Amino acid sequence: MDVEIGQRNKPDVASHEKADKTSLRQLVVRQRSMGDLLLSLPPEITTEIFYWCSPTFDDQNRSTPQELLYLTHVCRAWRRIAHSSPRLWTYTKVVVYDHVFDSSVDLMKLWIRRAKSCPLFVDVDFVDNFVSTGNVLPVFEKLVGIAQRYRSALPEDVIWETHIELTSNETLPTREEWYFWSAKRSRVKSTKLDAAIFKIRGLRMVLSPFHLNSFTALSPSLTFLELKDFNNFTNLTNDDCIVILSTFPRLIHCGLHLDFSDALAPAPVVLQYLRSFSVSWANLEDVGPLFDALTAPVLKELELSGVLPNSPNGTWDHLRRFLYRNRPPLTNLIMDGIDCFHIELLDCLSICSVERLWLEDCVLDDNLVEGFHKGVHASDRPPDGVLRSLKMLSLWSCVEFTMDQLISVLAASKAYRGKLLDEVYVRNGGRIREDHYHSLKTLGVREVMLDDDE
Repeated sequence: MDVEIGQRNKPDVASHEKADKTSLRQLVVRQRSMGDLLLSLPPEITTEIFYWCSPTFDDQNRSTPQELLYLTHVCRAWRRIAHSSPRLWTYTKVVVYDHVFDSSVDLMKLWIRRAKSCPLFVDVDFVDNFVSTGNVLPVFEKLVGIAQRYRSALPEDVIWETHIELTSNETLPTREEWYFWSAKRSRVKSTKLDAAIFKIRGLRMVLSPFHLNSFTALSPSLTFLELKDFNNFTNLTNDDCIVILSTFPRLIHCGLHLDFSDALAPAPVVLQYLRSFSVSWANLEDVGPLFDALTAPVLKELELSGVLPNSPNGTWDHLRRFLYRNRPPLTNLIMDGIDCFHIELLDCLSICSVERLWLEDCVLDDNLVEGFHKGVHASDRPPDGVLRSLKMLSLWSCVEFTMDQLISVLAASKAYRGKLLDEVYVRNGGRIREDHYHSLKTLGVREVMLDDDE
């Protein structure tokens, strides 16, 4: 019986095997036809396809440089096309583990050779077991040295910058270190990195606070410093801030959080390149000595965040003195949690031609709002308040003024100027009634948020 069943099944097995072999042969034929079709494409079309398959600096978190190398391993024809197309080799990312970077150097050299004279962008990720205070600058400098040997550039054609950003949560501080080097084309006036023929960008992320002694070597190159640790890992004072600012004279942007005030006034410091300055502080700490010591003649954006301490005469005059002494071309002023009477805001605004004023959780009354239009000394003369220069005004959850007064001031300013500001944003914690909302929208206020708005 079993023999008979086996004999009956043999033709079925044989037919299945024959069908499988036929399907396999058909698949091979189709694959060969597809391969022949791809190989028959003109080299220009194949190169264009390869270009759109190759990673760029926008893909650094989603791709690896090996993706381009995979294409060169398919066949000799593809390898020949890829090697003869320099624009395919304009971006790569290398990883440096600890101080071992030989393989990274080899990969970067390969891309340099194949990019020829095309612009080249190299990302360097420092994935390390360095001690938290270790310095990766020497490693980055070695990579730059190799780049300079392969792509020579005059010193005036080279841009070198470093950035440091410190944040924290309740358990750990996180520090990002960015290293930028680029060589632009000779005789190109623009100093933007987009004009560079070779760029190297390094990133190192460490779970560690900021220690000044570990970064003094960055003094000639540090242009961006953000030390916003709100969880007491750094604990800066006015004097600490001044020492840090003095160490990095080429800062363009700086953000600091001050935890404690000093009893003594810090030494003066001049930051002739500083354009953006953000300062926050623990409640009732006094950052006045920091502003008394700082000279920043080209400052364009200033952000203040915190509750100021009580002053003997009721006025915190440090901001007004800072602005009067520097006369900076300040265009953006951002304040959070500030008592605007305490700092004599109208006097401060009369010193500079501010274009964007953002007030959040601040205290200001109807007289101060009226001063936005009429100026420091309200009179019958033409209004010369900050609204004459403002392009954007935001009153976000501010208190002590009435919406009726704000609407009246905006209407008067619109009538005088012939138009409303480009941007006006208002949110005021439930004191905006429906009629206020419609009046503001009729004036042209871009965004009005009622109390129940998300």
